[in-house]
Formats: sequence, structure tokens, C-alpha cells
Amino acid sequence: MFDLTHHVVFATHYRRGLFTSSVGEALCHYWLRVAFQRGFAIDQMTIVPDHVHAIVRIVPKMSIEECVLSLMNNAQHFMCKHYPQLLIETGLDQLWESSAYVGTCGEVTTALLKTWLRS
Repeated sequence: MFDLTHHVVFATHYRRGLFTSSVGEALCHYWLRVAFQRGFAIDQMTIVPDHVHAIVRIVPKMSIEECVLSLMNNAQHFMCKHYPQLLIETGLDQLWESSAYVGTCGEVTTALLKTWLRS
């Protein structure tokens, strides 16, 4: 049994406000297809103009780095293909900052884990 749930945050390059509700919704649908094809899950997404929050679940054979790079690279491809004018208007030649925030967010508390380890 495993719970490899992560909170991931991507910021647009220069924190430029890019995402409208319709663009954000289209990206969400695209990312859900990517996740299915790559074998991970996106449980929740929030897209605001200059950044994205996602809760992702991965399997042990996949690293969180692999998951994050897949999302970042596929979003870059999606935006260049479907919304190139939006990227030009906001002055972006790349969609994301070159890093992302990742934190674990499993449901097991430290106290529960310590109790389990003692037994």
C-alpha cells in the first residue's frame, strides 16, 4: 500500500497573468488526458492567471520529477499549439518558470506514523 500524493505549484514565466477561465479549463482537460496516458492521477487543480496548483498521485515506479516535467512540457506544447497568440501577447517564449514547488501531502500524520513504527 502506498500514498504518494503531492501538492505541485507551477508559476508562469515572470509570473505573467496568462490563464483565463476558458484557457485554464482547456488545460485541465488536456492534463487529465496526459495523466491517464502516463499512469498518474490529478485529483484537484486550481488555475489562476499566473500560477497553477495541482494535487497529483503517483505510483512508486514514477518519480515526482518525471510527473512534474511531463505536466510542464505537455502544457508548453498545448499552449503553443492552441494559444500561440496568447503567449505572444503576454511576451512569453516559455510558459513556466524553470522550477516548481512540490510538497508531499499524504494523509498519515507524524504521530500516527511514530505509533505504527513503535508497534
